[in-house]
Amino acid sequence: MFKIKKIVLFLICAAIIAALFYGCSSRPKSPEEIADEMYKTCNSEGMPSVSVLVAKDGEVFEKSYGLRNVETGEKATPATNYRLGCITKTFTSMGILILKEKDLIDLDWPVNKVLTDFPEYAKKVTIRNLLQNSSGLPKYESLWPKNGTTLHDEDVYELIKKNDKLLFQPGFRVDGDNDTNFAILALVIEKISGMKYQDFMAENIFKPLRMDNTVAYVEGYNSVPERAYGSVLKNDKFVVEDQYAYSAVLGDGGIYSNVRDLYLWNKALENNELVSAETMKEAMKTNKGISEEDYSGSYYSCGWYMEELYGHKTNFTPGGTIGFYNMFLRLPDEKGCVIILTNYDKRWGILEDAKKLAASII
Repeated sequence: MFKIKKIVLFLICAAIIAALFYGCSSRPKSPEEIADEMYKTCNSEGMPSVSVLVAKDGEVFEKSYGLRNVETGEKATPATNYRLGCITKTFTSMGILILKEKDLIDLDWPVNKVLTDFPEYAKKVTIRNLLQNSSGLPKYESLWPKNGTTLHDEDVYELIKKNDKLLFQPGFRVDGDNDTNFAILALVIEKISGMKYQDFMAENIFKPLRMDNTVAYVEGYNSVPERAYGSVLKNDKFVVEDQYAYSAVLGDGGIYSNVRDLYLWNKALENNELVSAETMKEAMKTNKGISEEDYSGSYYSCGWYMEELYGHKTNFTPGGTIGFYNMFLRLPDEKGCVIILTNYDKRWGILEDAKKLAASII
């Protein structure tokens, strides 16, 4: 009998130990563990960088891997500033909404009410169409070679004025990656405010939010602190290359920032610090009927794609340009976000990376 009791006791202890071991081994990975696993190769010699921030309910993980300049060997930190590419569109959109709250503009105005020489073929295009990428305006990249002379927002405007037709009727569908719309919105901001785009962004968004290292970069006018330099792979080696014909267009991609400042941006959006919740809600409304052909079946407005992830609402925006590729994913209901900034423009699965990190905080 004693022997049987010992065996039973041994089996019970073994079961408890096994349960404890299983519980430890199945523990969900932390954001840092996931990021370390995904980006450990960036710490190899000569590799460009990735800066990551994951936050939920005020708890923040941030970390950087690799070099912000592959030629000088300077390492990236969470304070390193990257060219945001299309993440810039979320700021340009906010500029428009700030003007709306000041009753200086209406989202349903035709663009030609502000830019009076807007082309006749596009006379039905509204401010809202620009925000929703549903204008049908031609993509400026199709009108100008990337190895041509440097374009600015004003040059984009001149290109579309020389064109003679829309890609589709305004509001008919969403063209999620049409950068022309946001170059035009930058000019609308300048026309209504009487300020240069870079100054308007600084005075109305960056300074109020204490995004002290964020800048709409204009060469010779301002500078980028702790700047990451874009890199490309040539002959099996990464080299600095982050400027081409489209790099000086501001409204669609010209802002530099870091993960810390973008976290402040996320908090401002959560707390409606710049415009009211009503204004944001109206601007983010989309006509689902026009979005069936959009990127991954998502809906789009104000620089953000909108879809569900693991049953939770998300807003996300990629940001790609020569030498850079980024992702900003927001979980509004969770008060969470995932920010990934890189100075390497290969179109790897950065959205899937962001989703893996988001899963760790849901």
